Amino acid sequence: MYFSSYGATLSSNASVALTQDVRIKPEVMAPGYLLSAYSDYRYTGTMDRCQTLALGGTSMASASATGAATLVRQYFTDGYYPTGARVRSNAFNPSASLLKAMLVASTTNMSTSQRALIITLAYMDWPAFPGVIPTLVNNLDLRVTTPSGAVLWGNDVRGGDRRNNVEKLVIPRPQSGVYFIQVDAPYLFIDARPQPYSLV
Repeated sequence: MYFSSYGATLSSNASVALTQDVRIKPEVMAPGYLLSAYSDYRYTGTMDRCQTLALGGTSMASASATGAATLVRQYFTDGYYPTGARVRSNAFNPSASLLKAMLVASTTNMSTSQRALIITLAYMDWPAFPGVIPTLVNNLDLRVTTPSGAVLWGNDVRGGDRRNNVEKLVIPRPQSGVYFIQVDAPYLFIDARPQPYSLV
């Protein structure tokens, strides 16, 4: 979570770090600060308390993130994709991985007006056996070849990220031309069903 009144500043009590098996968490953050009128909890008579109440934390950030996910979902279920106008025949129910990829890819860098190219791969991995580290069961990797022939990898991990089921690539100043986007599957658990994924 971050305090929106300070821009994209991370709260000092936010849990941002690597997990025990070196996965990046959290993938999505939302404003987690509320400033509201402070009630004196009297339900009859005059309420004369002139104070405000400030709250910050996961309880507030979760509501913001859920609201954003709901709006993204409605964008698809109402048929706004891919034209931007409502077309009922385009409506569909998006997968959880598509919603997650959209939230991760749709973030905005507030420090510059330059438009970056953002590519995000997300998938819902199968559960690992208890106690297994790393916990990633199926591994998909995001690989992008630029118009100049440079090969870029999701999460800036050369050769592919073997820990995370969300991979994001940000090209701050993209060159014009054709980009080749590839999803590699270095390993898939042999007994698992096919691994669906979303690419945004």
